[in-house]
Amino acid sequence: MSFDQAMNKKYLLAICTVFCLIYTSSCNTGSKPYLKHKVQFEKLAGNCSNLNSKFSMVSNIAGERYEFQECLNTNYNGECEVQRKGDTVVVRLFKKQDLNTLYKITLDIDTYPRYNFLTIGENTFSIIPVAN
Repeated sequence: MSFDQAMNKKYLLAICTVFCLIYTSSCNTGSKPYLKHKVQFEKLAGNCSNLNSKFSMVSNIAGERYEFQECLNTNYNGECEVQRKGDTVVVRLFKKQDLNTLYKITLDIDTYPRYNFLTIGENTFSIIPVAN
């Protein structure tokens, strides 16, 4: 076998290898759906007279962070339920009878696929990421 024939075989093998790598990497391996959340809370006041109904959202590569105020029971411990229902993330904060303490709630949500609505208690908000 001549030197030229050996080089042609090496180039052909290299080209086939690159083609196979490109082909397998272009397959849609996709990510499985998931929902991760983290809740932080801070007691602001002993009464709910200064409740601010606004909330803020910060979106980044790790998901979204929401900050809002909620009137909860005095010994609230961060218990909540977060679940997906279609294109909506539903958040239910566990409230007891004595809703007399104002808390600042920080909720981090990381989920796939993207969601379009966020429901907190009885309120539903449309979520429009900055990139769209």
